[in-house]
Amino acid sequence: MKRLLILLALAIVVLPLVTVQIIPTDCPQPYVFQARILEKLGGEGGFRYFLVEQIKGDAPDDKFVVLISSSYTRGSSSMNFEIDEELWMQGKLMTQEVFYGEQYLFFDDYSELYIRQVKNKGFWPDQLTELRILYLSPFTSFGYVPYAFLYPFGAEGSDWLRTYVFVIARAALVISAVFFLIKNRHKKQNLALIALTYSLLAIALMIPTLTDMY
Repeated sequence: MKRLLILLALAIVVLPLVTVQIIPTDCPQPYVFQARILEKLGGEGGFRYFLVEQIKGDAPDDKFVVLISSSYTRGSSSMNFEIDEELWMQGKLMTQEVFYGEQYLFFDDYSELYIRQVKNKGFWPDQLTELRILYLSPFTSFGYVPYAFLYPFGAEGSDWLRTYVFVIARAALVISAVFFLIKNRHKKQNLALIALTYSLLAIALMIPTLTDMY
């Protein structure tokens, strides 16, 4: 029994970590690359421009400009990157025709990318969001019990039935777990087994709808 409990606990830790490496980010970008900061090109308000050099990955050129936005770019709250700092980024190509506006600067000699997210400590911000959703799912699933009764009255969209199936499944999982916990309340090992099994299943049930949570 003790070995089984350890395996379940490890599965609860590992499953979300593996999942976020497999599932695509919320908004896949054409360019994913590691770059070195070469020069700060200025900017004002919520925008900062940097000249960077590609290290690896997909990029438009060996050297290009990246635009970091305080309101759009995830994982760059400070926007104060240092010269020679190496970063993984995701972004899309900017052109004056597509990104027309007085708030943007363009540099004639370089391609320019609007950066959506910057990797921080080994994870993309999207992945950190996914991890938070998965690890908290054993607790947030309790909210699906009343939601299972309310959902049909506010359901919209063509995939409402698919969503409702997952809502019912999560609600049923919570009710089942509570039932077995009460039934085995005097057996400590059984309580641990039920709690860990419930947590693992709650995480697994959240995975299919993970990208809908953004």
